[in-house]
Order: sequence, then C-alpha cells, then structure tokens
Amino acid sequence: MSANSANVNADGTLALAPNLFGYEQYSNAAQFFGGAVPQQVLGQGVGYGIVVGFSAVFFIIGAGLVWADKKFAGANYNNEQFNTAGRTIGPGLIAVDVVSHWTWASIILSGGTYVWFYGSGSALWFGTGSGTMTVWLFCVVAIELKHRAPKAHTFLEIIKVRWGFQCHLIFAFFGLFTNFFVSLAMMYAAVSVLSTTTGADIYALSFLIPLGVSAYAIVGGLKATFTTSYLHTILIYVGVIMFLFYVYCSKKVGLGSMDIVYDRLQTVAQAYPISGNKGGSYTTIFSIGAFEINLIYVVTAFSALFCDQSYWQSAIAASPEGAVNGYAIGSYLYLGIMYAFPIGLGLGGLCLDLPISLTEVQNDLVFSAAAYGIIGRPGVVLINCIIFMAVTSSGSGEMLAVSSLFTFDFYREYLRPQASGRELVMVSRIAVLVWACIMGAAICIFQAAGVNVYWLTIWNGIICAGAVGPVIYLLSLERCTGFAAGWCGAALGCACGVITWLVYPAVNDGTVTIETTEKNGPVLAGAGVALIVGFVVPPII
Repeated sequence: MSANSANVNADGTLALAPNLFGYEQYSNAAQFFGGAVPQQVLGQGVGYGIVVGFSAVFFIIGAGLVWADKKFAGANYNNEQFNTAGRTIGPGLIAVDVVSHWTWASIILSGGTYVWFYGSGSALWFGTGSGTMTVWLFCVVAIELKHRAPKAHTFLEIIKVRWGFQCHLIFAFFGLFTNFFVSLAMMYAAVSVLSTTTGADIYALSFLIPLGVSAYAIVGGLKATFTTSYLHTILIYVGVIMFLFYVYCSKKVGLGSMDIVYDRLQTVAQAYPISGNKGGSYTTIFSIGAFEINLIYVVTAFSALFCDQSYWQSAIAASPEGAVNGYAIGSYLYLGIMYAFPIGLGLGGLCLDLPISLTEVQNDLVFSAAAYGIIGRPGVVLINCIIFMAVTSSGSGEMLAVSSLFTFDFYREYLRPQASGRELVMVSRIAVLVWACIMGAAICIFQAAGVNVYWLTIWNGIICAGAVGPVIYLLSLERCTGFAAGWCGAALGCACGVITWLVYPAVNDGTVTIETTEKNGPVLAGAGVALIVGFVVPPII
C-alpha cells in the first residue's frame, strides 16, 4: 500500500487493507518492519558484523596502501600526501570519487523515498538535477582552481588570500556547517537502516560507524579514500544490476518483465493515485512534487558541492587532465546509479504493494523493505553493505575535509605558522578522531529528538545556498570584493533564506514545526531566496 494514499493514520502507520496483488503476507499490515515481517529481519550480529568487519577490512586496506606506497613507490606520507594525495590522481579515480562523494547513504536511500512518493519521474529529475548539472558546473570551477591556485590545500586558503580575514571566518562557518550536516545526514541514515533491519543498538551504531570510518581515514589519508571510492562504486553497480535483474527479468516474486511492472504500476495508481502527477500515474515525468524535489536538491547540491571542502579536495588532488575528464565521467556514472536504483528497487516495491508506512518511508526504509520483498534476507544484507560502504567512502572524505580545514586554515594559519610537516599530519589525524566523536554525539542527539533524515538534508541548502554564488565568483569574477561576497552575498543570503523558510509555514500553516518546515513549499522558497541573493547581490555592490 502506498504511503501516498489517504489511508495513513496519524502515527504514520497504514490503515489495514488487503494486498492489491494477492500477497497475503502483506495484507492488513500497518507497517512493513514489525508488521508484515519481523521487526528485525537480520540478527544483531549481522549489524555489528557489517560495521566492525568493514571497518577492519578498510583499516587493513589503508595500512596496506600506505606500506606499499612507501616501499615500492617511494612515497613520503607528509602533510601534502596525507591531505592532497600528491595532486596526481587521474581521471578514472576522480570519476569514481565523484560518484562516491555524491552517493551518500542518505542520497541513495532518498531515491527510493521519492519514487514511493512521486513515481518513476522523480528518479530522472533527482538524478539529473541533484548530480549531473551541478557536477558539470563544478568541473568548470575545478579547471579554474588548477589554473589560478594549483598549490592550494583548501578553498578557504584562496578566500583568505583574496578577500582577507573577515571573509575567511565567514566562509569557514559555511564550510564547517556543510561538513557537519552532510556528515550527519549520511551517517544518520546508515544508523537508522542498520538499526531497523538488524536490531543493533542505535546509540552503539551512532559511535561505531564514525569511529570505524575515522580509523581508516587516519591511517590511509586522502589517497586511500580514492581506493575505497573505487570499491564502493563497483559494489553499487553490482547491486544495481542485481536488483534490476530480479525486478525486470526474474519470475521469483511474480514480476520479471517491463510489461508486468507497467501493468502493476497502473493498478497501484488506480488504487492510490499520486496528487500532482498527470493522471495520478507512477510512470510519468509530469509530476509537480518530483519537480519541486528536484529544484530543492539542485539548490542543496550546489550548497553541498561548492561549500564542502571534500569536493574541493578531490579537485586539488587531481592532475589537470584528471580534473576535467574525471568530473565529466563521474557525472554520468552518478546519473546511471541514481536513475537505475529507484527504477529497480523503488518500483519493484510498489509492484508488490508492500505495506511501507509513512514513517518508514520518511526514515528511508523503502529500499530495505523492497530488497527483502524481492530477494529476501540476502537483499537486505546487500543494501546494508552498500550503505555502510557509502558511509566509509564519502564519510572518510568528509572527515579528511574537516581535518584539512582545521589544519591549514586554523592551526597553521593562526596558531602555529611554523609547524613542521610531521606536526601537521598529527594535527590532521587528531582532527579526524575528534570530528568522529562529535558526529557520534550529534547522531545520538538527533536520534533522541526523533528528527528524520530529510529534515537534516534540507538544512544545508537553506543555510549555505547564499554562499554558492560568492564561492563561484572567487575564481571567476575579478571585481567581486570581500565585503560584497562575505556580507552582502553569503551572510545576507543565509539570513534571507532562513527568514523565508520560517515565515512561509507561519503564514500558510499557522505554525512552525518540523512537519511544516520540511514541506516542499517552505524549503524551496527558503533555499531559492538564499541562492538568488547570493548570486545577484555581490556583482552589483
């Protein structure tokens, strides 16, 4: 039963109804996990095993890579190698790193959420808008970076040189804010899925996941992160192909062809039509909700891309030709994943009429439920492995990004300008560990508050969208001053965005709550206003 239907109770569960396609095990269930199937379809040991096992494996990979680099390539793991990977990474690794950075756990899982809400059109809008367009634009910025500041370690270093101390602090806030909420959203989603499907303690996972990722990042540095990105991308593509095969080729659960999938989606649309979609259909791109989500994620993606040091770090680590070709190839690799995953698992779950409650959908459990319905427990194990790999790869990049900001923009810039390379490496490693502990505590706090993943994701677009224009102007607009960029662009854009975001539900809904502020209208209005102010105001000041 679709959570789009009117048959949703006040607590987010579904009203009891028979299954549309005769799957009796899913009939008259108010929710999937703990309703149609056991609350934990996998044991706690599986959950802890995935987290601890993968953490140990990648710790060994990181240590082995460092050893091999030193022994056979003569690499010197100083602060340059740890934070920039020697600036020699080629287009292949840059491409998979782009994919890995964009396929956060929360982003992958959101693809299923939006297909459930808005149908197949959301997969196309979501993939093209949130990734391909923005990565192509950042490719242009990466070229300018290699041309104008080839020795930079962070984008804040460039801001300090061009616009001075005040702008350095202003954009440091936006950079760290982005890192915080990007890291929080991706790890929060992974914790929620692993805890729900395995029964592992949610607070234990909240610390085990970031600490496991930090151990790998501390040992391997940025170069080892590229290796993980490669393995992560391979696993995602294997998973995508497998799920597509089970939905469109295998007769295991009564699907097995495009005709069957199409016919069943028409049946679901007749029973639970989507408001705002043409004819209520699940197979149309004419979807108001999907288009609104696309616009929201375009703005959020701009914010996450241009204000997140981890993406700048990839551009810094790339060779000049790697920056151009790598980002171009990576944008198309990303589109393939973000379109095919929801079209496979998301539509497959709809074709089984799985009783996934509104609460479960909002907590990004669509893929886990669909994987169980289509393949069984092995499918849930594969989803959990993909999600943890996503956290390991993109999460380690976020941690190294924060460590670079702290090391080069605060410690060396203001505290110890004469610090040695060995000292800077040690500071970077300590920063990674401290950030992991901060993330663990933050995940616990937000879990206790009952906040959903989507609400965490939208924060970045609203707060940081105003900084996107000034950051682009950093390398492309010579007449843009520090006052115009920092105060009239980033800070004013942020203030206007937040005010718009909060006033919108106050006027239209009469109250400001998590539920009213996460609706498409206020999010799109707030993020859009912030982005426009940041782009328009600085050039005219």
